[in-house]
Amino acid sequence: MEPVLYLIARFLIACIRVLPLRWVARLGRCGGALAYWLDARHRRVALRNLTMCFGREKSAEEIRAIAQENFRRIGENFACAARTSFMDIEQLRAVMHVEGLQRLYASQREDHPNIVAAIGHFGNFELYARFAQFQKGFQSVTTYRSLREPSLNRLLQSMRERSGCLYFERRTQGVALKAVMNRTGIPPRPPGRSTRRRPRVANSLLRTRLLDLDSAGCFRVALPVRALHRRLLPRGPRPVAVRSRRANPHQ
Repeated sequence: MEPVLYLIARFLIACIRVLPLRWVARLGRCGGALAYWLDARHRRVALRNLTMCFGREKSAEEIRAIAQENFRRIGENFACAARTSFMDIEQLRAVMHVEGLQRLYASQREDHPNIVAAIGHFGNFELYARFAQFQKGFQSVTTYRSLREPSLNRLLQSMRERSGCLYFERRTQGVALKAVMNRTGIPPRPPGRSTRRRPRVANSLLRTRLLDLDSAGCFRVALPVRALHRRLLPRGPRPVAVRSRRANPHQ
């Protein structure tokens, strides 16, 4: 069965990469709508969870509509993630931009320049891996959970690694991830910000799960790595919010 799934996946990716992003988004929504009716198990889970949350506020019809839209958005996000993995930086700039970089610099310290970014698992989150392409001097690092099918996992990772982000399987590569996160370096300072020391551009890490946000945007938290060593005690560095806007393929 795995070889068949692999061939289907390769065919779908080959089709997606030659289509405009807007078309891909719409096709993904159609696929998500189809999945809502075919995937009975996850449909029941979605309806049950939504009923637990909104059963007293919304009708059964409204809850079904929310579940259906959720499936459509998941299909849209998956399809767009595959398409954007083959887009170069200039093509991405046409549909998205990054905000809040000054807040990242404000959260850094020269003795502890590494940053851990906690983000929401929303939208085309795979784009977070492309952050370092928008802001030179950073190296993005993230974890992932491998698929059960080795061939499909290799295919997915071959697409992800085009971003330049470092990926570590969270269940088996914890030691390697820790070694990378222990490296330090100082990225270039933004224009207009003086420093007595010449910044070192080496292994300054932004741990991110990867960027397309829902609705008007979402706030994440960036903390110096040392804050994790303190187990986020109140005496640690103050968190810094980083905002990024959704990349809208329909614009």
